Amino acid sequence: MTKAASQSTATTEAQASLSLEVLLYGLVVLLALWLRFAKLDMYPLTDREAEHALAASGQVETLSESPAHQAFTSLAFTFSGESDAAARWAPALAGVLLVLTPLLLRSQIGHGSAFLSALLLAISPVLWTASRTADGTTLAALGITAALFFLISGRVEWAGALLGLALVSGPAALTGLASLGVGAGVFALLQRSRRRRDSDRALVFPIPKSLAWRRGLVAGGVVALFAATGAGFFPDLLQGAFEGLGVWVKGWFQGSGIPAITLLLVLFAYEPLVFAAGTAGVIDRLRNGSSLLTFFASWSIGAVVVLFLYQGRQPADVVWLVLPLTVLAAVVIKNLLNNIFQPENVWLALGFTGAIVALMAFAYLQLRAGVSGPESLQSFLGLSTQYAAAGMGIILAILALILLAVGWSRDVAIPIAGAAGILVLLGVGISAGAALNFGEPNARELYRPQASTLGLNDLRESLRTLSRAETGRSDALPIETNDQLSPALAWAIRNYPAHEGSENPTIILVREGAPLPGEYLGQSVTIGESWGWIGGLPPNLMSWLVIREAPTVPDRWVLLVRKDVAGVEELAPVEPES
Repeated sequence: MTKAASQSTATTEAQASLSLEVLLYGLVVLLALWLRFAKLDMYPLTDREAEHALAASGQVETLSESPAHQAFTSLAFTFSGESDAAARWAPALAGVLLVLTPLLLRSQIGHGSAFLSALLLAISPVLWTASRTADGTTLAALGITAALFFLISGRVEWAGALLGLALVSGPAALTGLASLGVGAGVFALLQRSRRRRDSDRALVFPIPKSLAWRRGLVAGGVVALFAATGAGFFPDLLQGAFEGLGVWVKGWFQGSGIPAITLLLVLFAYEPLVFAAGTAGVIDRLRNGSSLLTFFASWSIGAVVVLFLYQGRQPADVVWLVLPLTVLAAVVIKNLLNNIFQPENVWLALGFTGAIVALMAFAYLQLRAGVSGPESLQSFLGLSTQYAAAGMGIILAILALILLAVGWSRDVAIPIAGAAGILVLLGVGISAGAALNFGEPNARELYRPQASTLGLNDLRESLRTLSRAETGRSDALPIETNDQLSPALAWAIRNYPAHEGSENPTIILVREGAPLPGEYLGQSVTIGESWGWIGGLPPNLMSWLVIREAPTVPDRWVLLVRKDVAGVEELAPVEPES
């Protein structure tokens, strides 16, 4: 073969490889779009989301702690109208763009690891949920992650621009920067304590000419002003950056956040694959990894330190631990897959992996039956038959791997165990993410201390029906409220006029338990829930892990309507309280 022909063949193969990579990334982006935008208004806004939405709509005069989210959402409301979905558009789009950030590290960690990082970010239950939440968390995550990756690749101007976005995204960005700063300190200590090793992939932060840094600062300032003011349409919103700074500083001294142990359980329960593979990556890279991956391991340690020390921590703050662990997990998984798919072992690996996964699925089903069903009348070795069967399934899986290692090869058994573990943990994580984002909204999820239930949507629809029947418009019937409204309820009825005058109000909303007038018909509705336990963990941890069973405290209200109002026939009469 001639030299020209060899070069032509190499070029064709490179183009084919590039085309396949583009196709795979395109599929990942489509997956991320679907997970983040599908049924975006399925759940009513929670109280925290409603606070941001009310600020963006101008219904309250207070500034949001995330000026970037408030500005983008105000623009969305201006051009598309106010809705639950529009309040979540900016975080959802930021979540999709966050999935693409590993592209910036292809030359540092390899194309395969970068693609797996993007895939794991796309299906990450924590990032998936954060992207469907109306606040500045994913805007901050996008800004800090992209800024870091641009800095690693030597593009300082872009790094400055994305950092500017992060700085006006709210307190979450400051938590992320703190975790990154502590991680950088840990990395510096590790580098100082070991001999410097030559590596083609060593982390070398660029030290360009001062002009590049000045351009980066200018780009950051311009992007911060653009994002915080909505391209200049809402200049007053820039003050929200100082509001966010005050909230973050206050969080260090006032214990208003959730317990640190809860965050660790959130990571374990919702991100089992990233937790397991990422932790293995941290251990490996702290011992003998390349400088870049050692930096990600140090970032993970920094995130743990900050999340344990910061008293104002929220479930979404676990994002700062998920991001570095995801990159490390991708590298571990890629190396494992390379060991599995060897031509001489591929069918053996597929067969044993399928058998191990089937045994673990059987164990899970038995465990679920034992937790959710009535207590079995039969027992085996002191355990109910379901628990005994679950234990036997796990033992059989372990024995199969041991026999494979002894009778065939340890080098084959270990990758098969890893592949089976990846599939099992991947299934657990995706199931947890689907329940969190597409199941019935409730406060039994550790990621969601407070939830607005579908009853709030039912209340909203009842008010629309009554208003149309009485006035011909969906939001014209005056409402009187005799109690402090939660932010979610205030958002739901924001367009209805308040009752004025001395005559009996047409509609009254009261919290359940308040005295009820007898000349009204009404119905009780649960509009929200909050955690019903004290401490960091649910009272029955096994039941929560398997079937998400935990006590909750409902937020119930009563919708009262005058008997002479059209369309009130469907409501039940209310007995007057003595």
